[in-house]
Amino acid sequence: MEPSFTCNPDPTSGFLTVFLDNEQYTITAENVNFSNAIKFLSEKNWDELKFVLDPTLKFNSLYAQYENIIVKDGNVTIDGELVNGIIASRIINLMASNIDCTPIFKFMTRLQLNPSKRAVDELYTFLEHKNLPITSNGTIQAYKAVRENYTDCHTGTFDNTVGNTLQMPRNKVDDNKDVGCSYGFHAGTFEYARDFMPSNGHLLIVEIDPADVVSIPTDCQFQKLRTCKYKVIQEYHMTLDENKIQDSYLETDNDTYVNQKWENKPLMMDVISVSDVVNLLDKWGEDEAVQDIKKISQTEDVMPLDVLKDTIPENLFDELMEEFEEQDSEDFEDEDEDSEDFEDEDEDSEDFEGDTVDLSSHLDIQATLKNLDEAQYIKLKNALEKEYKNFESVQLGEVLKYIESIYDDSDYMFDILLQYKVEA
Repeated sequence: MEPSFTCNPDPTSGFLTVFLDNEQYTITAENVNFSNAIKFLSEKNWDELKFVLDPTLKFNSLYAQYENIIVKDGNVTIDGELVNGIIASRIINLMASNIDCTPIFKFMTRLQLNPSKRAVDELYTFLEHKNLPITSNGTIQAYKAVRENYTDCHTGTFDNTVGNTLQMPRNKVDDNKDVGCSYGFHAGTFEYARDFMPSNGHLLIVEIDPADVVSIPTDCQFQKLRTCKYKVIQEYHMTLDENKIQDSYLETDNDTYVNQKWENKPLMMDVISVSDVVNLLDKWGEDEAVQDIKKISQTEDVMPLDVLKDTIPENLFDELMEEFEEQDSEDFEDEDEDSEDFEDEDEDSEDFEGDTVDLSSHLDIQATLKNLDEAQYIKLKNALEKEYKNFESVQLGEVLKYIESIYDDSDYMFDILLQYKVEA
């Protein structure tokens, strides 16, 4: 039975109201999906029409394999973070053009790796400007003006030849949005870069990892950003289209994590020891579940959590997860009892004034950081790498202060760093 509907197909003032599967849907000409709705209506393609009228349905059907994406009450959350309105609009526009939204998810993940909450919030304001696209790898592209010889307009010392990647320590970039012209690499919208370009200069396209953005100055109506790293992609030939996914050319430390996460490959935190699972199930007398696991993992030491979840009953999987979480919590409490107390920040600096910490050892032993998930670990690692150059001999008190300024659960990190303390 065909659904009933009322339709005015006019592309500027039209509307469509459809009663489909006992639900009423309305879409107007202002909606980017309106032309598709009229098309599917004329073709009597009711399934696609329903997807257009309610993008949430299509979104769920396309990305159901990602448990960290939740659509509820018209809102989208990724890894527990609510997707900002401007990003949600881009998702809808991409789906309307049948373009994969995974690059948007990668962008969100990279943004969550930025150690500055203020920079994260400000970047959304920057992206409200048009023609600032996201790449296939979740990075962003923007515009930059340079001199005739491709050096920067301010100092004339940074070479912006196409293909070059420019980088400076993050703590050398001014993070105060109220200071217009200050330290750091700048890029921005087409209008900003065009107006800033010298008469004989060049306009370039650059690529930036959202994790490297430090601030969005207010002096140009949020049309420029300051970053600690970018790559020069090409000279400007035509304005970028924000509703198209651009190719990515920038390599970052975050690439492996981001790509594994959204290509549905198991990460370190997404696998579990087969022997630990089997031993616990044996203890509980779950012989059938043990046999099922052994059939699948005859030679493997670890098993992806999603495979385990599909192999045993759901209630049993939940009980296993609760048990392992309790064990991790107990292990953490035992370690905490042996740690020193860092309640007073000033005392920290005095107590460890003569000590240094070997960050290179710390960053190489991720297994020790079992209280951090992968995103937290990479966020901290990137922040430390950009803050300190000589990893093998850093003042411990200085590191503790820095970690406390960027990381909520600083006490735990203090305990970890103490394991790598060396005498000055």
